[in-house]
Amino acid sequence: MEKRKITTDELFDSLITVLINYERNKDILSETPHRRFLDLALVPVLLNKKENTYEYVSESLIRDYKLDCDKIIDFAYLNHIRTLGIQFRSMFDIFMKIIPDEAFMEQTDNSFDISSKNTFVLTNKYMLYGASLLYNKELLEMIGSLFKKDYYIIPSSVNEIIIFPNIEYNEVSEIKDLIRMVNENVLESEDLFLSNSLYKYKINYNSIAIL
Repeated sequence: MEKRKITTDELFDSLITVLINYERNKDILSETPHRRFLDLALVPVLLNKKENTYEYVSESLIRDYKLDCDKIIDFAYLNHIRTLGIQFRSMFDIFMKIIPDEAFMEQTDNSFDISSKNTFVLTNKYMLYGASLLYNKELLEMIGSLFKKDYYIIPSSVNEIIIFPNIEYNEVSEIKDLIRMVNENVLESEDLFLSNSLYKYKINYNSIAIL
């Protein structure tokens, strides 16, 4: 049976963005519109809302619908925020929702790190492809205004990023090693991999750089 062609309204309604690693996805990126960002690429995709999966926007789709690549990326990014929202919460708050009170007290007495109050997760309300928010310069600036200082960003996965307002200079190397270790041994799927880099947001320049 011939696959039904989606309508223009359906196309635009399902458009969001994902942030993926540039080097590891060069083959895919050669066939889909994207925008290079640090060691990453912002890519427009078609979200399947029932299955929480997506398919890349192909060049043939761009031609068939007579679309402009830059405008599609811009629209997909805005639609991502409109559809999935923004969530910026401390890791402490997230743990409090996940761990029962009794278990939380046990963890606190032993291995639970209370400094997670100073560790934040940036994602969306579905915790799905939320790392795209790293591309939002205005949002990063707002977070900088909240901290009133530079801060560090761990690209945890395609679904979220982790933000630390405080890292000692001598800890940077250790954190880089930790990022690589987690990506190699803990990450559930290769599809979730985002980057082995550690980023720093510089509040005075409103810019982000790889350390």
